[in-house]
Amino acid sequence: MGGATVGECDRFMARWEPDSRAVMAQPIRIGPWQRRKARRTLVAPSGPTGAPARGALLRLPRGSRGDPRRYASTEEWVEFLQWCLPRFGLQWRGFRRHWRRLSARLVRHFEQNHVHSLAEARQLIESNRDSLARWDRLFRWTRSRFFQDRGVYEHLRQGVLPFLATQKGPGEELRCWSVGCAAGEEVYSLSALWQLEQAWQSGPELRLLGTDVDESLLGFADRGEFAIDRMAEVPSAWRSRIFAAHEGESSSNAAGTVPIHSQLREGVMFRRQDVREETPEESFALILCRNLAFRGFHADLQQSVLERLIRCLEPGGFLVIGAHETLPTSAAERFREVGPGIFQHCSGPRYDAPSHLARWLASTDLAN
Repeated sequence: MGGATVGECDRFMARWEPDSRAVMAQPIRIGPWQRRKARRTLVAPSGPTGAPARGALLRLPRGSRGDPRRYASTEEWVEFLQWCLPRFGLQWRGFRRHWRRLSARLVRHFEQNHVHSLAEARQLIESNRDSLARWDRLFRWTRSRFFQDRGVYEHLRQGVLPFLATQKGPGEELRCWSVGCAAGEEVYSLSALWQLEQAWQSGPELRLLGTDVDESLLGFADRGEFAIDRMAEVPSAWRSRIFAAHEGESSSNAAGTVPIHSQLREGVMFRRQDVREETPEESFALILCRNLAFRGFHADLQQSVLERLIRCLEPGGFLVIGAHETLPTSAAERFREVGPGIFQHCSGPRYDAPSHLARWLASTDLAN
């Protein structure tokens, strides 16, 4: 094939250049997931007046609106968070993996409240001129899924719950408390474990309490409706027994959510409460405080929360924390670990995990 001369190429491009400019002037449509994934704003190139023309793409420079680097370097952000978090009873270790997302959240707060630097943010925190309650909300990190950490739920299903059921007579209440329940995923997961085990139905009545400091999340929990994509977190064999519709069915509503089966809501209650300040008046045979106090809270606050939880435990009751969390050292004489993140208070009847369950847990990745 013969090559084209430079002049022929120029004439060819001149003939197509107006059309190419017209194509570039067309709006470029991207899907919602692409907009969420994009970290920078896309705008059009400058027009004849120097203002952005409508249409094509231009990547904004570093330091644009919403970019944490607009305020400080990586080292400065880490230093700021390590200084800031203890002032709210939190520790850097609990946020180390998510500090970039946290800094982006803080930037949005800075922009809405006309805070122009980390130094100015420090002054606001130190002088209490800014609402500390509003700052506190920025550091809440919701991490809750259905059946999160499957080894924990398997141990509860095969070991702890049957043991607790034998300690209560028919018609008595078996009370469980989920601390920091978010939108209720943990509460409904526990309810499903109980309801799906028919052998326990003639025993005690399960009472589940979920508490959280976020009223908006509690509203979702109380409604018992979840986005359809959250169904993927539930084992496929259980989906039809937990949700009122499965994939492809018409029971989901216009908002793209699907409700929990009504029987899973029996004995379930949600309440706004901050475990740092208060606890329920009831006592509980099982308390779940996972991925909250014993990872993100400062050591002194962890000890304070632990004492509150112990006061709410029945003799021989169980405390469940995150599979990768640890209790304060002062708990060593009062608790013994019986499963992945599962501790039994030393007072009361002793629980021993079934041997087959211990072997299964030893060979299972508890992070799944």
